[in-house]
Amino acid sequence: MKEAVYGRGSYEGLDGYAIADENRTAEWIPSWPSAILIKDKVIKFNAQEAELSSLKEAVKHAHTIMEIPADGKWVRLEGLQCYDRWANDFQDPNRKRDIGDLCCISTYRTTHRAAGGFMKELVPKYPEAKRIWKKPQNILLRKQKL
Repeated sequence: MKEAVYGRGSYEGLDGYAIADENRTAEWIPSWPSAILIKDKVIKFNAQEAELSSLKEAVKHAHTIMEIPADGKWVRLEGLQCYDRWANDFQDPNRKRDIGDLCCISTYRTTHRAAGGFMKELVPKYPEAKRIWKKPQNILLRKQKL
């Protein structure tokens, strides 16, 4: 492999990093975000800044509100808005399940599994946040076992 992308995801297990050819992301659906490739390192990596930035981005993504067309046309939603629609749809016993439902289940499961491990790593590093992070960490870690 000439160039590689390193990442984490519960689909690869919770220990260590997954490694793939950097062109692998181009094979994904072109209109969907998959990865941002950074070619040149211009500053020294700051783990604390990256960790806190990732938490802020996760919260921001969770609370993204997309406009739903007045004509009722289906649009791809994000974060909690997506899961609210999905959960509401599941309340209709006559609704036919489709591949989109599997995507939501898979995304929900993998993100919560990865988040539990991430929080487990962060709690000891940030003792001042331990009190507020401990409860979500425990919930996410229990979900890993499901």
